[in-house]
Amino acid sequence: MEYKYTSIILDKKDVGETDRIYSFYTLEGGKIQSLAKGVRKSGAKLAGSLENFLFAGVIVMRSRGMGKIVGSVVENNFSALRGNFHALSRVSFAMKTFDKLTNLDYRDESVFYLLKQYLEIIDSQSLFFSTRKNEEYENKIELLTFIFLFQVLSYLGHGCEVVCCSECGKEDFGQRFYFNAKSGGVVCENCAREQKMNFELSVNTVKLLRLINRENLYFFTKIGVDKKEIDFLKLIVIEMIRWV
Repeated sequence: MEYKYTSIILDKKDVGETDRIYSFYTLEGGKIQSLAKGVRKSGAKLAGSLENFLFAGVIVMRSRGMGKIVGSVVENNFSALRGNFHALSRVSFAMKTFDKLTNLDYRDESVFYLLKQYLEIIDSQSLFFSTRKNEEYENKIELLTFIFLFQVLSYLGHGCEVVCCSECGKEDFGQRFYFNAKSGGVVCENCAREQKMNFELSVNTVKLLRLINRENLYFFTKIGVDKKEIDFLKLIVIEMIRWV
């Protein structure tokens, strides 16, 4: 039976002498893996339309198992981000992380559109790379990438509690804020002292986390965030991923 999927290619793995298994996230079926026969042969037509993080219409023939990819039509290759090393490396990291976080057959339309939105935004930011300072551009790519991963974790049920203490549930955090991935979010001063936590957050980082829980990704293309808060966000996301 033939299946047509609106897809974003996540990753690929070589098998045999000329074949590959592709992992892609689809609007219709969630995360799927399928085999492309002979795609590594010289001149194989499918190879160019199955590159990582392409937005494409993929056709799979399947009666059982993972099936076989028989066609792919590229809708958007996000050429601007592919032309910038920093954007390319960050997106590659994000796609591999997304692939590891999501299970096969897991389907959520909101997750699909968040993934597509992330690629579109990074591509758009990369179009104007030459008009911005390198540091400013790279910080924006870092910020958007880790906001994307933070929001993906929330959609997958691994969100970060930022309004109340994730240990005691009180809204009064005291004078200082702490983070504990095991507890599931921001922790108040008293609980942090009892558990001897030392991952302290700035007030601005907590404000940023609360914004991320309320706003969509486009919102953060319009505001500036200090590198200190971006670095805190990266640490938080990496710790959250470790506990998933």
